[in-house]
Amino acid sequence: MTEKVHSSLLTLPVEIVYRILDNLDEFTILCSVRDVCHRFNLITDTYNRYQLFTTLDLSNYQLQDQDIQCLVKTLPNNTTLTTINIGSNTNQDGLIVKLINALKNNKTLTTLDINCNSIKDQEAQDLAILLENNKVF
Repeated sequence: MTEKVHSSLLTLPVEIVYRILDNLDEFTILCSVRDVCHRFNLITDTYNRYQLFTTLDLSNYQLQDQDIQCLVKTLPNNTTLTTINIGSNTNQDGLIVKLINALKNNKTLTTLDINCNSIKDQEAQDLAILLENNKVF
């Protein structure tokens, strides 16, 4: 009897994953490739472009809800980003509040550009508390 071979992401060669990553932009790698599975995270962590991915510029990007959800999901555990620019996104759907919550335990981000986002008074207070308690910013 012949044994069946099951193909999955767990058996996908690293070189093929790298070729896939070569054709994706940084935001897609950050938001769509991370947390697919443990093995994919390990491969992505060794991928040169991801290791050098320290700046995310989403200024004037007009972030959609799914983009914001993805970003706030990945930020707490991200260890490469040191700079994020989300300027001129008009604070869509409480973007600043969601970012503040996502960054509470982040240890690598040193620069957060949120200019031109119409920050409300409570958001500014929450941001001030985050900055006061953060040892990295």
